[in-house]
Order: sequence, then structure tokens, then C-alpha cells
Amino acid sequence: MKFRPVLFLFLCYLLCSSAALSSVRTVWAVNDGEKVERDDPNNPNKRENSAWDGHKVKIFGARNEIIAFQLIIEADRQGIERLAVALPELTQKGGKSKINYTAPTLDPTDYNGRPIQMFSVNYMNVEVPSHAEWVYKVGSPAAPKDPTGWKPVQLVPENARAGLGGFPLHVAGDQNQSVWLEIYTDRDLPAGLYSGTITVDADGRKQTIPVELELFDFTLPDQNSMQAMVYYESLQPRLYQGRDLDAEYHRFAHRNRIELVHGYDIEAVHAALGRFDGTDFTKAKGYEGPGLGVGNQIIPRTFYGPGKTFDDRAGAWRDADRWISFLRQKLPNAITFLYLPDEPGRSEYNYIRQLADNIHSNPGPGKALPTFVTKHYVKELDGAIDILASNPPYVNARSVDQLQPEVRDWEPHAALLGGPEGLDFYGRLFEDAAGYLKPDGFMVIEIGYDQFAAIEKLSAECSWEIVDVTRDLQDIPRTLTLRIMSENTAALRLSR
Repeated sequence: MKFRPVLFLFLCYLLCSSAALSSVRTVWAVNDGEKVERDDPNNPNKRENSAWDGHKVKIFGARNEIIAFQLIIEADRQGIERLAVALPELTQKGGKSKINYTAPTLDPTDYNGRPIQMFSVNYMNVEVPSHAEWVYKVGSPAAPKDPTGWKPVQLVPENARAGLGGFPLHVAGDQNQSVWLEIYTDRDLPAGLYSGTITVDADGRKQTIPVELELFDFTLPDQNSMQAMVYYESLQPRLYQGRDLDAEYHRFAHRNRIELVHGYDIEAVHAALGRFDGTDFTKAKGYEGPGLGVGNQIIPRTFYGPGKTFDDRAGAWRDADRWISFLRQKLPNAITFLYLPDEPGRSEYNYIRQLADNIHSNPGPGKALPTFVTKHYVKELDGAIDILASNPPYVNARSVDQLQPEVRDWEPHAALLGGPEGLDFYGRLFEDAAGYLKPDGFMVIEIGYDQFAAIEKLSAECSWEIVDVTRDLQDIPRTLTLRIMSENTAALRLSR
């Protein structure tokens, strides 16, 4: 009987060690469009979603695309001291092609030969709901249902310093930790199914998650069909990181088909010419991904305000003429604008009209410089708007159940549903918008996948003509540019 205490201690050791190793409660995945909070153990996507069938990650895309998903590791009450994730490769089913992982160098935006990227998600504790009423009104259908808590806000490269977002990660008990994985599908990859295995290493205990990528047999163009911009200042990384990181940040944004922007003059464009002629986005400069060799197009003359150069008409003509002439000669495909006062109040409306008139009255090439204001509609701006853009609610009542769960269950229905046929908002828009626009102004709208014929008929009945149609990748008309039929402009304004 003397062996019993020893046996008891040995069993206790095994049980305690096993408990210490079982620091992961569950692992699941979700698409790149969801935000899973750190302290949300009951997220409805956990069971199943568009990127997760309950046991396998399932993603899809085309060639020359960044395809991303999130792996959610939920710690048990003991937490995880050292968490790391690995995805060595994806192998073509029935073929020889592979998508291989290569560890990042000191610079994580050196993308050459690195189609698989991994980031940890950093969280911020939002303690007080936002009152940003220019985004949504508190209590409205558009307001977030859960405005506080630990929100995912940043992606940190896997090779950052440990403790500052780099692997291995510490995860507190009963908390989520998201790891963002993205895969670049090269232009030359053959279509088909690619499979691989993700390994999750939590305090030395490993478990695997299968992943499957369906690669479609078409290639996305390097030139973006829509230009997306995010404001960026070189001063920010210099202040917070102590060095110039312009090239790195621009490569990162370009790979995700986003342009980082700020105000430029002619000298600043010359200094950053590689950003616009495409030479900054070549393999020689450490770039590999969408938009290889293609330059950025958005070159604002000013941003978040016009400065004082354009207050005087003569000065405005002179500067605008120089700017437009330079761009036409050097970068003819550039998209430019003069950013007028941002989110202006009533006291600035006359100033805005004066600035716009200083540009539009120019008899020279500078007349082509667009003026840009961010402002929701107010009556005081009637007749002064060049372009009105609208993405109205257009889902019909029959199609609600067919929407993706992440849209159907989480988007405010007021922003989705457009009546029995999805056309209610368009009728009101066609009736009202004539009074908002300048006589030669345009309206740009998005429509549902099966609504072109109905919108074409409705717009004509309301004296609008379609001047341009943008089709999606399935060749379906999705964005229309319209203008008022010229002979009806005055009558519509009077009848409004």
C-alpha cells in the first residue's frame, strides 16, 4: 500500500499539467469583414459563417487578389502565456502549384516572395459611446448596437516585438485573440482548390485547423475600378516612430488597393514621383501584389481645407492654371481636387461659394480643378452641387432572407430595404435631386443587380438621362451616372 501516495501525486501532476496545457477553449474563423471583440465569448459567427463551416476555414477569390480571414483563439479562464500561429503553405489539389509562407524580414512591407502574411489584432477599450453625429445619430437605426467594449482597431505584423503585438502573444483568461491571415494569389496561379493546415501553438500544445482556398479562373486587373483614399501625414510616423516610413506605409496601402493621400504642390509631386508613375510599386522596390508597377492616381491640391492661396481670384486663377497644366503634362490620369472647408457650418457657406466661383470663373486650364466639400445635404447649398452620390436602400422585401447573414443580421434594415420592389428611394431621389444640383451637375447611384431596366424607365419618366453605366465583375450594371435632360432642368426646378 506504500505506493498509493506516490501514485496519487503522480496522477495529480498529470491532471494539473493537462489543465495547464488546455489553455484554449475554442478556435474558429470568420471573414475579413467582421469585428470580433476581445471580450465577446458568444459571438453569433462562432458556429458558422461565410468563411467557417464549423471545422474548416473556407475562402475564395480570384487571381491578383488579397484574400483575408481571421482566426479567433478563445482562451479558457487560465489564459494563454505564449500563442503563435503558422500556415506553412497551401497546395493545389490535383496539381503542383503552391502558395508558400516566408517569414518577414525586418521590414514587413518587403513583399517579394511573401504571399502569406500574418498579423495580430490589437484592441482598444472604448468606455464611452461616440457622439460623432456626422457619422450616425445616437439612438438611430444606424447607431451601433454595442458601442463600448474591447474593439479591434489595429493589425500588428507578426514580427513586431513580443509584448507589443508580435508573436508569441499573451491572451488573458476568457478573452478572444484574433490573428489576421491574408493570402496574395499571384497572376500566374492556376485555378482550383488549394488546401493547407493552420497550426495553433498555445503554451506548447498544438492543434490544427484545415483551410481551403477556391481560386477562380479569372484575374483581377492591376488598375483599380474605384479609387479609395485615406488621409495620411508623413509627420505622424516621424513623431511616433522616430523615422520616415512613407515608402513602407504606401506599399502597405497599395497592396490593399488604397491610396494614402494629403495635399500636394508641384514640388511635392516631383519629390514623390515614383508613387504616381508606379516605380515605387515594383519588385525592385520590394513590392509584390495588386497594382504591380501601377502608380497612385489621387493627387489632391489641398486636403481638409483650401489654405489661403485661393481666397483671391487672381491668385486662384494663377495657382490652378499652373497645377492643372502640370498634371496634364506629367500625370494626365491624375484625379485631383481642391478640398474646401471640411464639414462646414452655415457661417462658411458664402466663403465656399466664393472659393468655388474663383475656380469656376477661370478662363484658363485651371477652370478644370474640381472643388470638393464633405457635407450632408442642406438647403443653403441648393443649386451649388456638381456631383451628388447616393448608395440608397435597394433590397426588395422578397430578398431579405437571401442576404448574407453578416449583412441581414447586423446592418440596419433602414439602410437596406427599399420597399416591395426596392425602388421607393429612387423615386424620391429623382424628384428631389434636380434642385440640389447645378444645371450641368451629375448624380451617381448604385442599383441592385436586377434593377437596371426598372431604374432606366423610372429615371426617364422623371426627366433624367443615364450617361454612363459601370458594370461589376459579372458584367451586371451596378453604378449609373445620370444628369437632368437639359430641356427639363428649368421646369423641374420650378416644380420642386
